[in-house]
Amino acid sequence: MMKKNWFQTLLLCAVLPLSASNEHLREYPFMRQGKLNGKTENAAAIPFDKTLYKNTNSDYSNIRLVDKNGHTIPFAVRNSAETSILTDYIKSEGKITGFSTDREKNTATVQFELDQPEEISRLEFSTSSKNFNKTVSLEFYGQDGKKIRENQDLPLYQYGKIFGSANVDFPPVKASSIRAVIHNFAERKEMEYNKETSGNSGTTVEKNIRNEEYHLKGVTAYKAEQKQIHKKDKIIPVELPEISRTNKGNLTEIIVDAHRVPCTGVTIEADDSHYRRHTVISAGDGKKEVHLAEAALTPENSMIPLPEYRGKYYIIRILNADNDPLKNIRLSWDAKEKTLVFVPPAEGDVSLYYGGNAKKQLYDIETYADKFGLPPQVYELGKETESPDYSPELPVDQIFKYLMWLILAIAAVILFISIVRMLNKSQDLEVQGSPEKQQK
Repeated sequence: MMKKNWFQTLLLCAVLPLSASNEHLREYPFMRQGKLNGKTENAAAIPFDKTLYKNTNSDYSNIRLVDKNGHTIPFAVRNSAETSILTDYIKSEGKITGFSTDREKNTATVQFELDQPEEISRLEFSTSSKNFNKTVSLEFYGQDGKKIRENQDLPLYQYGKIFGSANVDFPPVKASSIRAVIHNFAERKEMEYNKETSGNSGTTVEKNIRNEEYHLKGVTAYKAEQKQIHKKDKIIPVELPEISRTNKGNLTEIIVDAHRVPCTGVTIEADDSHYRRHTVISAGDGKKEVHLAEAALTPENSMIPLPEYRGKYYIIRILNADNDPLKNIRLSWDAKEKTLVFVPPAEGDVSLYYGGNAKKQLYDIETYADKFGLPPQVYELGKETESPDYSPELPVDQIFKYLMWLILAIAAVILFISIVRMLNKSQDLEVQGSPEKQQK
């Protein structure tokens, strides 16, 4: 009975470390508190910084985000993006129903009717005229003939083939007809021409001023139907400290602490006015060195693009040949801003655990995180601290593996002791049964 109780106690002691309440956090040695600073919407973001980069895996698999109750919050790592909006203009069917000019006021009035009432925001005045400068006043009318709105002094100009256009843009309005008044319809233009004179007087240049009317060929209305969001990765400056800078013969070598930040480019500047140096940039992690880029460094070509790579340090090697080393070399690093994108919990603040070799499963949010674009960054990370839940014990399967080996070892010892006892007992029986023992 005592042996049975002892064995149960041994098993209980072996399993106790596995029953901690925060078992899923014990593999993460570092943590930071995420404080909610504003109102969350559909999604929130936590931007990466050098501290967070330094202790996370290249695939960001050793990160765990939890709410204040310890529940896991799914997340995705995305590049922050700056967005711009492009509006597509779709033609609205219509026709000119009236046209008149007022030479005294130097205006032309165009009456334009839409086939059906639509929300429009652009009128295109087709013309073969060049180099003109006019303004347009617009009056918009509904189906009942009542004026809805008017816009005064909208620019209509064109210089050369680049500046200006034949389009007039205005805030969207739903109308059935438009009355457009074109001001400065006939522009006073100065024309120069050569005039031949008799005798020895030669050629003279004379000027003629005339009124040139705007050649209106047609009007087309457009509505803004579709908006497209174009994303461009947000590039931010990153400060990385130098570890060393040495001149070795004709080579200048600079080693920089990368903090495992995946930079996208480095700008190398110097005080020298004219130079051209072959430059090689590598990254390392203490075990291997990876070639990233090389270029001819000049004052005009000072920015060298880099592929994203998360190493412990960068190595810059500038080949000086027979030239003196560059004076006052300055480095500027750029990287794409990356963020943790997640649906914020109702409880507010979050905790971020990271480090170690933990692995995370693929969260569903990975498949739809892009629809959030760049969520408002309403969480601010506190300082890095050691996680109170960190307890790098052996995984469960290894613990039971070693426990089985321990049990087998104990069983082997018990078996060995039993065999020794049986041998000793057998020898005692032989001695007791010998003739000499019986004669005595």
